[in-house]
Amino acid sequence: MIKLRTLIEIAGFPKEHIEEVMKNIIIKIKEDKEIVVLNVSVADTKPVKQIWSSFAEFELEFKSFTSMLDFCFDYTPSYIEIISPQDLEFKSIEMSDFINDLLARLHQYNMVVANLNAENKVLKMKLQPQAEKNKAPKSKK
Repeated sequence: MIKLRTLIEIAGFPKEHIEEVMKNIIIKIKEDKEIVVLNVSVADTKPVKQIWSSFAEFELEFKSFTSMLDFCFDYTPSYIEIISPQDLEFKSIEMSDFINDLLARLHQYNMVVANLNAENKVLKMKLQPQAEKNKAPKSKK
C-alpha cells in the first residue's frame, strides 16, 4: 500500500458549478476500488480575481504504484506527498509503463497546443483584413 497526502484544486464559474464539480470528484475517488480514502477536507469556495476557486486535501491509500499513477493522470492533483512507504521499489515494466503513459500524455497536450496555435493564426489572418478595412480613412463627400 502507498499512502499519500494530495491536493486537488479547481477553479471556474459560477460558484455552484465549482462546488458541484468538487463534490463529484470526491464521490468518484471514494468509489474507486483501488483507492482507500482515509481523510478528505474541502475548503470553502472563494472568489479569486474573476473566478471561483476551491480545493480538497485528501489522505489516500493506493493498492499499487500503478493505481497511484492512474490517480495522478486522472485527477492531476496540484501536489502529492508520499507518506509511506519511505522507500519505493519499481519493476522495470512498471517504470516503462509509467514513462510511456507520461510521454503519450505529453504528446497529446503538445498536439492540442499545436492545433490551438494553428487555429489562432487562421483567426488572426481572417481578422486582419477586417481590422485594416476599419482603420482605412473615410472619404470626404
